[in-house]
Amino acid sequence: MHVGAIGKPHGLKGEVSVTFLTDLVDERTMPGAKLWAAGEYLEIESSRPNQDKWLLKFTAYETRELAAALRNSKLYAQRIEHSQSLLTDLIGFEVYDQAEQRLGVVTSIVGNPASDLLEIDESLLIPSVFKIAEDLERRVVRVNLPDGLIESLSGN
Repeated sequence: MHVGAIGKPHGLKGEVSVTFLTDLVDERTMPGAKLWAAGEYLEIESSRPNQDKWLLKFTAYETRELAAALRNSKLYAQRIEHSQSLLTDLIGFEVYDQAEQRLGVVTSIVGNPASDLLEIDESLLIPSVFKIAEDLERRVVRVNLPDGLIESLSGN
């Protein structure tokens, strides 16, 4: 599956900037993880966030010149099976904010390039990046929202 794209080299030691299209960035950037690009598997030696991108250092790409050959390559990876639920599994769950205020029930998931949105009671859209926990047994989702977000979205 397509998970990102390699940008320009960064520094002199073979790092490249990467834009990810996945919400599983932590799993994708672990040392030893392998991504497919430019006709080969690239093993991650190190990674670190940098502004809105990531800086990755691949094994065997020790110089800026070697890393430059990867520029504009699409990154592909195997699908990750993980224990967390998919967002669509949260439909029907009650949503509470960090102050334990009930916000409503997840009625659907709305696709969005920046972050999928949890639709609450068909009237409120909350970016899924604010989801911090889920209780599968109690069918509850907890979100950590910036101050004033609900008021600005609801017009109050």
